[in-house]
Amino acid sequence: MRFGSKRTGSVSCRIPALLFAAVFMLMLPACGKKGPPVVPRKAALPAVTELRRQRIDDRLMLTWTLQTVNGQQRTDLAGFKVYRSRRGFSEPDCSSCPVLFERIADVPMNRPDAGPGSPGVFSFSDTLAEGYRYRYKVTIYTSAGEEGPASDTVDGVY
Repeated sequence: MRFGSKRTGSVSCRIPALLFAAVFMLMLPACGKKGPPVVPRKAALPAVTELRRQRIDDRLMLTWTLQTVNGQQRTDLAGFKVYRSRRGFSEPDCSSCPVLFERIADVPMNRPDAGPGSPGVFSFSDTLAEGYRYRYKVTIYTSAGEEGPASDTVDGVY
């Protein structure tokens, strides 16, 4: 004789029902929402290209162009940051040492001679001091402060 409650159904009938319910519950969160919302990305910032240098006496003239990205020009571009590294000849030449740049100028984007969508040529002039190795690079920045990739570097001695 058994003591306790009466069994109303077999355990073997409940297992498939519980298994089905568990699988169904696992599928509920997969409603198409894969994660937190993501802010749409702006078009990539264009790179400064064709950075060139020309020395005239004790002045160095840098010129560069700005290319469009996928044929489109961003409207929030504000200008360019010019960076310079300057090391004296008396300092040892270390090819494996990092190059330390300092920002020396901001060149505004608004130019009356550049038409809409035109890549344009931009320039900056720097006064050189004798006895130094110079290296320059240029980046573009937006009105919100976002900075683009650095150009190639140009270098020289004076």
